[in-house]
Order: sequence, then structure tokens, then C-alpha cells
Amino acid sequence: MHYITGRVIAGAGGPYVKSVLVGAGRSAGLRPGQPVINNDGLVGRVTEVGERSALVVLLNDLNSHIPVLVEPQDEHAILAGDNGAQPRLTFLPPNATVTQGQRVVTSGHGGIFPPGLLVGTIVAVEAKAPRIEPAVDLSRLDFVRVLDFGPEGYVGPPSPLSQRSGG
Repeated sequence: MHYITGRVIAGAGGPYVKSVLVGAGRSAGLRPGQPVINNDGLVGRVTEVGERSALVVLLNDLNSHIPVLVEPQDEHAILAGDNGAQPRLTFLPPNATVTQGQRVVTSGHGGIFPPGLLVGTIVAVEAKAPRIEPAVDLSRLDFVRVLDFGPEGYVGPPSPLSQRSGG
């Protein structure tokens, strides 16, 4: 894995309300689906790529759904953007107990984001879904790094079925 650094050159419009345009594209090695981070944590993922620019959908966009873990119990959930400043956790197990201040990181499930990328912390525990304060100030993005796992992309951990069958 290596990083491709790009400068955020504009807020983007179009079908994604919470997105930015990055000044790096296909010529730099960007491909749709690649995770995007900065020094503070997860920013989002690349969705469209041109020769010299790419569209990054931020983690708080309505179209963003990211498999995450709530630490330290490692409760699985989905971080769902809603175009607001604080995305929410959905699909928590019914017996999960979460509290303000707990860290949320990527789980690695789904094969897009590697495990352990900092997403944010729980700031509100609501009846429907806890709210997360992103680790990254998404309104003040300057430079971002796109994670490049090579031509195959990120390949998550092997499934239990493939481990049993030896493949």
C-alpha cells in the first residue's frame, strides 16, 4: 500500500451534497472506491475519477455507508451519513451499549476500507441511532491522502468459509 496525496481544490456539486474535488486523478493512480484520509482520520472515498481530478464523497454524505466498530467492545455497526455534521450509527446489535466518548473505527468488512482507520467519537446517544463527531473537520479540508492498495484494491480478511476450505 502507498499514498497518493492530493489537494482539495473545490467543493463539488452534483448528486453528492457532501463531496469535494481533489486535484489528482487517473494519471496519479486514483480509482473509484479508494479510501481517503488525512492526518486526523477518515475523510471518505473516491467515487469518480477524471484524468487529473477525482470526486471524493465525504463520510457524512447521505450516500455514505461505512462498516465500523465501536471500541473497546468492538460492536459492529454502519456509519450512515445524512448530510448533517454528525453522521449516525445504524444496525447496532440490539443488546449493544454505547456511551459518549467511545471511539469509532473502520471494521474492514466489505473490502473498501482497511480496519482501524479512525472515524470519530460518539457525541450523542439517541434512541434511534448514536451520533458521531468525525475525527476530521470535513469543512476545512486542504490536503488528503488516497490509500492505494494496487490494482486489486484492498482485499479484506479472508472469510471463515475460505479459511476452512483452504482457499
